[in-house]
Order: sequence, then structure tokens, then C-alpha cells
Amino acid sequence: MRSMRVVVCTSGGGFLREDDVEENEVPANVVTWLHLLPDAGIYIDGQLVTEEQHRLMKLALAAAAATSAVPEVQAAPPDPDKLKDYGAVLRQTFGDLHQGYVDLNREMLNWTRQSGAVLIQRERELADEAARQRKLTSQSLADIDLLGRSVKTVQLQETFAMAGANTAARARREPSPGWADFLGGLLRAVAGEK
Repeated sequence: MRSMRVVVCTSGGGFLREDDVEENEVPANVVTWLHLLPDAGIYIDGQLVTEEQHRLMKLALAAAAATSAVPEVQAAPPDPDKLKDYGAVLRQTFGDLHQGYVDLNREMLNWTRQSGAVLIQRERELADEAARQRKLTSQSLADIDLLGRSVKTVQLQETFAMAGANTAARARREPSPGWADFLGGLLRAVAGEK
């Protein structure tokens, strides 16, 4: 089949579109463009489509549509027993679908409850473990504090013991000054003696 060039222009001669169209589709293409743009200039292979050609194309399309129309054949109404069977099948199908929907909702609700219970149990276990860890940390800090106090007490006792030993040793080596020595030193200081 041969193709023809269809050019569509505005009423003022401005270019809009250019297509290569099969020969048997040209009338439909031209009629469509003229329906959309009644004032458009349409050229087929360089020749302007006249009003008379446009009218003939419309008539040809209408005649082709009339001859290709197939009369509609009425189908015989279905048998009443078959209609009852169809209705029963549809009711059963709807009932099964509804029951499936209800069962699915129950399963989802049950799953949600179980998941919630598991999450709550895990949260409890985590909270219990955190409390146990806090208690162990507190006990460890108390033990460290007690150990530190014990070490300080021992060091203090050793310091007092060493100081007491030093004082006792010094007391055995040197006689301690008495009141007489104190008064004598005071009188010498007041008198200016050395």
C-alpha cells in the first residue's frame, strides 16, 4: 500500500504538522484534522483539500462504517436452573471470601497479641537485668569504698605507731626540759643574756 504525505497548516498558512499516512487511512486522518481545526489548511501530496473533497471523505467514512456494522445478536436468556446454580456458587464464593477475611483478621489479632506479650516480657527482662546490674555496681562501689577506708585506717595506724615509737625513743635519749629550764630561759631572754 502506498503512503501519502499529509501536511496540516493553520488558516494563516503556518506549519503545524506533517505525516506520512497510508492511502486507506488518509480520509479518516483528514476528517479528524478538519474536525479538530475547521479552518486548517490540509495538503495531500502538495494538493490542498477542497470543501468538496472534505465532504466526499466524510460520506465515504460514514458509508464504510454503515457497511462494516454487524447487527448485534441477542443471546438467549440463561436457563433458570443455571441461574440458581450461578447464584449458589456466587453465595458460596462470597461466604468463603468473607470467612477467609474474618480468619485472617483473627490471625492478625492473635499474632499482634503474641508479639505484644513477647515484647513486654523482653522489656521486663531488660529492666530486671538493668536493676541487677545497678545493684551489683552499687555493691562494688561500696566494697571499693570500704577497702579504701580500710587501707587509710591501716596507714593512719602505722603513722601513729611510728610517731609514738619516735617520741618514745626521743624521750629515752634526751631528758625533757622542765619548768626550771623554761623559767631560766625566759629570764635570760628578758635580761638580754645569750
